[in-house]
Amino acid sequence: MKLFIYLFGPFTMIFIGLYIFSNVPLTFLLFYGWLLTGSIFLRKYLPKGSPRLSVISGVFSGVVLFAGIVGAVTMLHPVVLDAEDIRLLLDRWKFSGIGLVLVLLVINPILEEVYWRGVMHGYLLTRFKERIVVVLTAGFYTIYHLLSVLPFFEWPMNMVSVIPVFLAGLFWSYLRKKTGSLIAPILSHAMADAGILTVYWLYIV
Repeated sequence: MKLFIYLFGPFTMIFIGLYIFSNVPLTFLLFYGWLLTGSIFLRKYLPKGSPRLSVISGVFSGVVLFAGIVGAVTMLHPVVLDAEDIRLLLDRWKFSGIGLVLVLLVINPILEEVYWRGVMHGYLLTRFKERIVVVLTAGFYTIYHLLSVLPFFEWPMNMVSVIPVFLAGLFWSYLRKKTGSLIAPILSHAMADAGILTVYWLYIV
């Protein structure tokens, strides 16, 4: 039961914030509050290593992800993005302010990586083989992102849009394993989020 709660908790917080209250700041409070609390309770499962390779790997992969996100959307945005509908939805969700942007650039990559590639990865390793753990953490990480993108895209693009999220989860688990640290996945994740925000500034605002 405890495992089920830890896996589905983030999904539940996103659902309550976005689909019941339609409020992004509240969603952030619920979601990051869950990640922080869960990470504190499971902190003994954090990886201990912190090699120098982590920074190099994180920055290099992050640059690649940033360029890939911005480049792909630059080519495809006339087909897949309806800027006006997205603006209206974000207004309804009360998504505004530099504070929310900073949350996505700083708090989000740290807490998501500490939770999924950190404590949940370590916790699940006490129950499953590593390959299963990698798929589980990437899968549940992806599930709640689906809640976020469903309103932005028509079928089947809303499903296609979360495939890169799942692949990123797999890749950040790989970085964790190879470097023995969360520094690399956090840096890489932060630059991927910067790519998403760049798309927001270029094509939505």
